[in-house]
Amino acid sequence: MSIQVYASRSIEPLAKQLSKEIKEKKSILYSDFIVSDNKVTTDWLKVVIAEENGIAAHLTTCSAKEILSIIYRIIGGKNLDIPVLNSLQQQWIINELLNDPSFTTKFTQVAAYYLNKPSYQLGLSDKVAALFDQYSLYIPDKLKTWNADNFKTSNPDEKWQQHVWLAFQKKIKDEAIDDYQLHQFIEQELDNPDKAAILKEKLPVIYLFNIAGFNSNLLELFIKIGNVIDVKIFYDSIISEVKSPYTNDLLENLKGPAVYILETFKNKNIEIQWLDRKERKPHLTLLQSLQNSILEDKKLNENKVADFSLIINSCYSPIREVEVLYNYLVKSVDLSKNYIGARNIVVYCSNLDKYAPAISAVFDNTPYHFPYHIIGEKEQTVDSSIDALAAILQIDIRWMKPSLVMQLLEYSSIVQKYEIEDVDLLLHLVKETNIRNGFNGEQENETNFISWEHGLKRLNYGMLISGDEWFDDGDDEYLTLDKVEGNNANDLVRFNYFIQNLHIFLSELENERCLEDWISFIQDGCDLFFDRENDIQLELLTKELAEINSIASSNNKLGFEVFYAILKKIFKNIDASTLIGTNKGIRFCSISNSNPIPNTVVALLGLNLTDFPRQLHRLSYDLIKSDKESILQDIKEKDKSFFLKAILSAKKQLYISYIGRSSKDNSELPPSSLVDALLDYLDIKDFVTAHPLHNFNSKYYKNNPEYYSYLGKNQISDSTEKVFDENKEALDDKRKIIEIPLHEFINFFKDSFKNYYNKQLGIYYNEGGEMLEDSELFELDTLQKWNLKRSIVDGSELTSEDIKVLKIRGNLPLGTYGEICLENIQDELRELTDKIEELTLDLLHEPTKINYELQVSNVLYRIRGQIDSVFINGIESKHIFTNVSSSQQKYQFEAFINFLFLSEEKSVTLEFLCIYNKILKHTHITYSDNFIGVLDELIKVFISSQSNLNPFYINEKIAEELLKIEHDDITKVAIENALEKDGFLSDYVSKEREVGYFEDRKNQIQFLKNYHFLNELIFKNFNQ
Repeated sequence: MSIQVYASRSIEPLAKQLSKEIKEKKSILYSDFIVSDNKVTTDWLKVVIAEENGIAAHLTTCSAKEILSIIYRIIGGKNLDIPVLNSLQQQWIINELLNDPSFTTKFTQVAAYYLNKPSYQLGLSDKVAALFDQYSLYIPDKLKTWNADNFKTSNPDEKWQQHVWLAFQKKIKDEAIDDYQLHQFIEQELDNPDKAAILKEKLPVIYLFNIAGFNSNLLELFIKIGNVIDVKIFYDSIISEVKSPYTNDLLENLKGPAVYILETFKNKNIEIQWLDRKERKPHLTLLQSLQNSILEDKKLNENKVADFSLIINSCYSPIREVEVLYNYLVKSVDLSKNYIGARNIVVYCSNLDKYAPAISAVFDNTPYHFPYHIIGEKEQTVDSSIDALAAILQIDIRWMKPSLVMQLLEYSSIVQKYEIEDVDLLLHLVKETNIRNGFNGEQENETNFISWEHGLKRLNYGMLISGDEWFDDGDDEYLTLDKVEGNNANDLVRFNYFIQNLHIFLSELENERCLEDWISFIQDGCDLFFDRENDIQLELLTKELAEINSIASSNNKLGFEVFYAILKKIFKNIDASTLIGTNKGIRFCSISNSNPIPNTVVALLGLNLTDFPRQLHRLSYDLIKSDKESILQDIKEKDKSFFLKAILSAKKQLYISYIGRSSKDNSELPPSSLVDALLDYLDIKDFVTAHPLHNFNSKYYKNNPEYYSYLGKNQISDSTEKVFDENKEALDDKRKIIEIPLHEFINFFKDSFKNYYNKQLGIYYNEGGEMLEDSELFELDTLQKWNLKRSIVDGSELTSEDIKVLKIRGNLPLGTYGEICLENIQDELRELTDKIEELTLDLLHEPTKINYELQVSNVLYRIRGQIDSVFINGIESKHIFTNVSSSQQKYQFEAFINFLFLSEEKSVTLEFLCIYNKILKHTHITYSDNFIGVLDELIKVFISSQSNLNPFYINEKIAEELLKIEHDDITKVAIENALEKDGFLSDYVSKEREVGYFEDRKNQIQFLKNYHFLNELIFKNFNQ
């Protein structure tokens, strides 16, 4: 038998050679074992093998340790019934050994770090277990010396590690083997002809693909295995020969561990068969010239010109990086005449966890849809039983925060277990019942009003008693909430059962248990919340917990914090083992666990100075010395190699981006040192394109070839054809009818920027769905004060029962402080409420419906709504509008518009009341001829402004500044100074301000004209 090495500067020829080897293999009785630690690579290999051979069957992919464990079982390990320890088992054994008095009394300084700190102890055991794994690979001779009776050392770190190592070996003797013993066993048993014959029969060949992490000792072991069976190695090397220095600066600086690996093959007398020495690319594009200069180890041609084959962009944030990438990909597909498809694109991220939310947010909400797939640790976290269990265990029983509890119902495994159908309804009910934190609460401080128990009883009693009323169950009074019936009632019952189970389960986490009892507890919890028998992830969890329990010998009780640290590692392993390979669309991968795969378009995101390349931080007690071989452990060198391979793997286009400016203070941020090296090598002036903070910046609409945007393109192009998204076309007869809600008409003039973003662009800021509060209401915010003031102004004197209702509904702080807040507001409004009582004396409250029509061309515009604060008797009608806000003009405008619409129906006066600077102000307005035609004029302005941005923004502080200025004198500075006067500037105005809307002279003049227009038409009536 033999060991054979194939090498190539690209991974593609290696994959084709592997396919050929598998196809030519004579036996079909056994699986083909492909050894690779990289999931992205193995998934890609299966696709290539299927394409080359027409089928990809009987393929088993595994890691180096897994194939060695298979060999161990074949040559005798199975008969010995001695398992190979996994990393968690090793960690737990070492954790127990650190408690042994023989260690704690001898190495007091080390023990002082973790004694009485279980989480510290578990963390140390994890690091020591990892070090022992590394020692077995890189310094096995040192482990041999530790076993010698005459071993001596002056190194204190080596002394305590040797003590743990010997205790560890004694502990597992005849019960299990670790990596060191695994290697020793295989080496010894392969000298036995009978064992070698069995291995040759059961496993005639193995394929080692991508062995960049193999050191000389591991390679030596596989060489020995190669004396018995065929071992075929496939190595993608950046270099084809070892020399110093390399002519190409990039190759010299970024070659990584390639030199060491080629030298190792040479030292072992292993011949390399190169598959692509003659393969070169044409010098047509900048990218091809760059690639050839690396492959040929030459300087870059001086006649280089920037083109679309190589792009480097600088952005403000991860979300902007993804947005700019999306625009680039759309343009690439467009320019290629659809030659480039989603499967021809691969994107590598320096930190996939950071970029995954941005990827989903952008690629799930775009006008031109790309299928995509995020590969990595977070791939399955959206909806899996393991993630649901982790979410349960992270809830603090003291608070049981509603936001965290309700997130549990986003996991289908829990919803299916409890047969819940309408999660949105339950979310609304939790908010409606003002459940904020705690399961019980206390009556003394009224926190029971915001507890789970109180809120659920309000719903349960409301379900049984029709109507919202008080119910006394003998223990307490509850304001029932009648919100569910029929199937919804079933959901509420099941939800109650779920919350009760959750509370009991979380309460039990506070008790200490031994490891075996913790495992039983978690398994019971899985049965409580999931269908454990039909869930593959929970089956794996049960298996891994059993493996740890099998080697545990201590009955010491542990807190949940310690046990959960073990659980988290198991969760991570299960997530990785249950990832489903896919070739759906664009692949987004993490740089940290990827090997560049050849593709038409290769993109790299997040190449920032602090993120890439990563830095190696050795432990202070790591005994592995820095030498040639240690380069295999250096993640910085691995990242260098990755960057160079990524450049070579791009067939047509290479895209690179990084965060080049701070979104907080606009300061410049440098790119990765590797990007800097590439820019220096290219030496092309202004090669990096700096993108603005927002995707709707005016730069993208000026036909600049470097700035283009496809985001929102469909919405914008369609917006001119619609006036309202909900009333696109009412009738298809000769005369179209468009209905305009009264409140929408009024709100347009209050903030037309918001109207434009919402109606035309489909963009909404800070307007999410149901948001659950997790803390008690301690102080009323501006909106809550406004709502409370409105309820006081609109209602009668509040009784003690009314106050209790306000607290239960979350409209007033709990306890005595709530009464104090209420009294202060009532005192503040006393003069206003007295005035309202005076004005409404002998008048009846009669809300009035509005139905106003205006014909414009062939369209009939119909404004509909209802005005509540109308009071009448047989003699007079009054519209009494009370403003309890510090802002004046927005409500003056609303009151005046209401007054104009009412005046079309009947003779009415406007009574505008407000408290301004703690003084009651009363404005009395009667209808006059000056108001004729005002409504029609405003409606026409409204209609003409629906397809573009006509800048209206009502604010008296801004108006005061702008009305001092004549049209010819208006400047950007003057507008900026005026906008600064508003301390609560609308998000929509702020966005337009940021992107330079007020830099345009036409916009400046129109903004000022609109203020003069409304002042003359409306606001001067309040100043007379």
